[in-house]
Amino acid sequence: MGHGGEVLRQVYSLALERQHVVEITVEDPAPGFVKLRDGRVDFRCELLRQLRGVPWDKRRKNGSYGLPDGYGGHDPKRLQTFQSHRDPPPAWAKHCTLDLTATLGAHGLLDCPAGRKEVMHMHGLYSEAQKGDPACGNQNAHFDEDPDEFNAYMARHRPADAPCSVLVALMPDTRLPLRGLDGVWREVLLQPGEILVFQGNVKHYGPGYATDNYRIHAYLYPPDYGPAEPHIHTEDGEDDGP
Repeated sequence: MGHGGEVLRQVYSLALERQHVVEITVEDPAPGFVKLRDGRVDFRCELLRQLRGVPWDKRRKNGSYGLPDGYGGHDPKRLQTFQSHRDPPPAWAKHCTLDLTATLGAHGLLDCPAGRKEVMHMHGLYSEAQKGDPACGNQNAHFDEDPDEFNAYMARHRPADAPCSVLVALMPDTRLPLRGLDGVWREVLLQPGEILVFQGNVKHYGPGYATDNYRIHAYLYPPDYGPAEPHIHTEDGEDDGP
């Protein structure tokens, strides 16, 4: 959409960053604006607004709370919402699961030889702004799936059946460093609405942020794969990141 589309993208990026903004209206919208608006940008603004108001999981584990830091502890500056598979799921998770399922299906990422993959265990992630060097908030590198369980499953299945993780950016410059199958670490940079799908055996880590960051994380599982509760898996002493 050229320069006009870039201006609109920047306007929406600012709206996503500012908590008091709940709606953007434009009189007599140009066709380019209509295309951008109908591309679910308004939905992302509303989703971000809802996430800021939902309860975050602060149950204490071993004396602390927060997401696992990959070092055997928990990081209180890195939180997630309660899992969306609880009955009934929160409204934001239900709507987002439907929307994400439709988007992944339209791009051919659901059908596989084992059947049709399902978006599962959706939750919001929040990283509080780090004071000083953002890298101080980096997780230890990890896998989202147990390597032994993943490898045993893949030994009986086709590559397209691989269990995956999904990251949906809601804010500008959402990042995920990951190690490719060639062993090289790369950082993927996502803008609002962009989606990253990666296999559960890809090593990665959540980076620290200089400003608050909200995003969506979910799992994409084939019908015959289902660990009891997804959680991160580390390998001590092996390539903890770049």
